[in-house]
Amino acid sequence: MKRILNILIIVSTLFTLSSCLKDKPLTDYVNIDPVVIIPNSNWPRSTAFTTAQTTKINAARDTSFTLYARVSWEHALSKDVVITMADAPTAVTDYNTKFNAKWTMLNADAYKVSNYKITVPAGKNDASVPFQIFGSKIDFTKSNMLAIAITDASGQNIGSNYKTYLVPITKQ
Repeated sequence: MKRILNILIIVSTLFTLSSCLKDKPLTDYVNIDPVVIIPNSNWPRSTAFTTAQTTKINAARDTSFTLYARVSWEHALSKDVVITMADAPTAVTDYNTKFNAKWTMLNADAYKVSNYKITVPAGKNDASVPFQIFGSKIDFTKSNMLAIAITDASGQNIGSNYKTYLVPITKQ
């Protein structure tokens, strides 16, 4: 009798814990529009920056980073999307208010971008633009932060929680 009970337990366990591994979930994008985002955006966020996320600048050398923009969608669009970016000093103010911090928007002559417009070509999902930061022009007596945000995206939706990128800058 004990053996039959053990067999029944094993069989019932096999039936309750089994699943079909060949099932593929279907995501329905029928009523969802494309959204334009900065994929590595970091504001608004729920926690403060850590030192690992801060860009360390050597005062004697220039530093660069690349800012990416993406059309977040299952398939690439069939037309070019021109994404306009701009400095976002209000994001620095909002950050300071939320975390009781004292960051200052990086002075305009301390960085350079070739163009605040990024074109995501038809058939592609992302594009980028390089930023250059001039260490010799930064006032390191202040806590500097560069803030950039998407302001327009050729009429496409802009993701409100993925449109602003903050770059805290400290001396190396």
